[in-house]
This record gives sequence, structure tokens and C-alpha cells, in this order.
Amino acid sequence: MADVLPTQVYVVDDDPSIQRALKRALETAGFAVEIADDALTFARTMQPAGPAVILLDMRMPAITGLEVQRTLLARNVHTPILFISGQSESVEIVEAFRNGASNFLLKPFKLEELTDAVDKAIELDAGRLAASRHFTDVRAHFAVLTPKEQEICLYLVRGYGNKEIGELNGSAAATVKLHRRRVLAKMNVGGLPQLIEAFHGIDLVELQNQQSAS
Repeated sequence: MADVLPTQVYVVDDDPSIQRALKRALETAGFAVEIADDALTFARTMQPAGPAVILLDMRMPAITGLEVQRTLLARNVHTPILFISGQSESVEIVEAFRNGASNFLLKPFKLEELTDAVDKAIELDAGRLAASRHFTDVRAHFAVLTPKEQEICLYLVRGYGNKEIGELNGSAAATVKLHRRRVLAKMNVGGLPQLIEAFHGIDLVELQNQQSAS
């Protein structure tokens, strides 16, 4: 059985009273909460280990919420961000969403609004992480295939039959069948439908280019 990664709510706000109120409310609702006192350090070093959401204040003295968001994106950290703000310009809200914000809550907000938004963001992040792990696993298995097997694999995923593959790459039918069996075994799938499903959502051209460059 796969390990279940812990979920985490990061509160990034410069007001200690807001920190305490959010921590108390969210922990009462069953969430694990971590306070980030230094927003700049958080933006530069944050590395979530499991599904998480960032509660991010828009207006802080040393760095704005948008700057924190930009810094995280530049570091390729895509943990969902839930902005909280007492007042914000519409242009700030638009940029926050354009950069992938999960939600934007204006203070004061109801606890139910907050917990619902946090639940949805964590569910979104859990799905993102699961997809990332799946793609990493598929790419790792694909890298083990020989160049010829990779070629056959991509033909199979694109829906070509054994005869068509043989005509395209000049292989005998028996050779294609042999490579097909090896592909299914090395990709750790039970059959062609599972192989196609495993590659769902993966850019095959990008994958092929990556393997050619390695």
C-alpha cells in the first residue's frame, strides 16, 4: 500500500494576531498548520513534502503576496496559493489568478469559506502530485526501453497495429510482436489498453525528444 503523504497549510502573514487566529481555526478544523514568519525566506526556501496549500497575505512590509507568488513560480514550486487580503486592487487580483492562484478571500471572511477553499486547494494539489509521480514513473520505465522498443512503444500508444508498425519501420511481423511483448513487460502493464492509459496526458513528442537528447 502506498504511503499517504501528510497535508500541510502554510500561513504567510505578517500580523501575529492573524497568524494565531488562522492557526487556531484551521487546526480546530483538522488541518496541520505551519506559520511562516518571514515571507521572503519562505518564498526562497519553501519545499512542500506532500499535498499543501499556502494562505498568503497580499500586503506585507518586506514583500508583497504577488512577489512571493512570482518567486515560488520561478523556483518551479506550484503549491496552490490561497490569497487573503483586507484590501486589494483589482489588478492585483487579476494577476494573482493569472499566475495560478487557487482562490482569493477578502477579509473578513467566514470560517466555512476558508475551510472549503483550503479543502479544494489541497485536493487539487494532491491530484497534481499524483500525476507528477505517475509521469515520472512512466518516463523512468520508458527510459529502460531500447531505442527500437521506444519506437514500437510510441507507435502502439498512438494506435498503430502490429502490421502497420512493421510497414512503417520495415520490421517483420514476428519482430514487432517480440518487441511488443518486451515493451509491455518493461513498462509494467498488463496489456495494450493499460499501456495507452499509462501515457494519457504525456506529450509523446516531448518525451521522444527528451530521450533522443539524452
